[in-house]
Amino acid sequence: MNVTAAAPVARSAGYRWRLAWFVVLVVFASLWFERHLKAYVSQTAIVGGTVTLFGLWKLVLDALGVAGEKGPADWLRRAFTSARAPGYLGFFTLLIGALWACTSSIYLTYDSDSRGSGTYRVEIWQGNRLLRPAELLNPHDKFVGQPYFFHFGREDLEFRIAQPVGYEPKKISWNTGSQITVPVPYSWDPLELHLVKIVPGKDFLHSLPTTATSPGLRYRLVLAREGADVDTAVVVEPLLKTVVFTGMPEIELATATGDAVVESTRVDVDRMLLRMSTTDETRPELVEQLFASVAKRPMGRLVAGDKLRIRVYSLSAAPDAQPVLKADQVLEIKDRKTTTHVVTLEKLPQPAGGTP
Repeated sequence: MNVTAAAPVARSAGYRWRLAWFVVLVVFASLWFERHLKAYVSQTAIVGGTVTLFGLWKLVLDALGVAGEKGPADWLRRAFTSARAPGYLGFFTLLIGALWACTSSIYLTYDSDSRGSGTYRVEIWQGNRLLRPAELLNPHDKFVGQPYFFHFGREDLEFRIAQPVGYEPKKISWNTGSQITVPVPYSWDPLELHLVKIVPGKDFLHSLPTTATSPGLRYRLVLAREGADVDTAVVVEPLLKTVVFTGMPEIELATATGDAVVESTRVDVDRMLLRMSTTDETRPELVEQLFASVAKRPMGRLVAGDKLRIRVYSLSAAPDAQPVLKADQVLEIKDRKTTTHVVTLEKLPQPAGGTP
């Protein structure tokens, strides 16, 4: 065998498979960057594609015997035929393999074509803790997120749109090596919210105290979902001459009872008093008392099928006196969409000679 003739052939074969090895590494590196770091490296696909095409072009030229062994363009051949080339390629193979195995990422994208607009505040919960500070998305910041290194195993994440309210939480499994991209707010389902407004009826308007220090009977309002634990009941004590807003958790309730909602409720109550034949002289005063300080009482979110039991008790100052049930009403939630419910407190029929 002619050893002198075989040497160039061996070098050419080694050069080809090392170059092919390099091209494969570039492809996987480009895919990794595009998958987990696209928020930071926007031109990854262009750079990776250019290097890959260059490597393939050099492979084709070498296979056709076009590439010469002289000239400045042969720096690539010299690099891949050197004794250190396999070591470098092996190191980068292990590095890219480790990155693929140990990297996962989470990104949120602002969907400008969705049914919502404005700024969205999104929280990502990992069990009982925030995975990272809340993210803000708007028409100017449409893409937020980051990669996470050395995340192993499977966990269930809960994505919540904290502001504005009105969207169901979204649960997504977070696995090793996964890439999560969540459009906001397009991929969220509308949140079923039920705002309950409790307004004193005609009988209660003249018996409820206006302040906690007013003389006379004290009253207690108890709101409980039928079938739920007693500990979950919402108690308003003392119940004053005011409008009570409830039916949802604190954050949602605060958003759902803004100034505009309170003002529209004020107008509705004024009309209600007009229908009750309340005199023009007393109606403005009653409206002012009802809205001097509205009561907002958060509770577990009501959903379709729930029954909210509303009870009012009168409380005597006597030490051994038992609370007397004055009102007992049930609000049944039927709609599966965001709805406002108005409950007018009405006293139970009193037996003859009973206490009013």
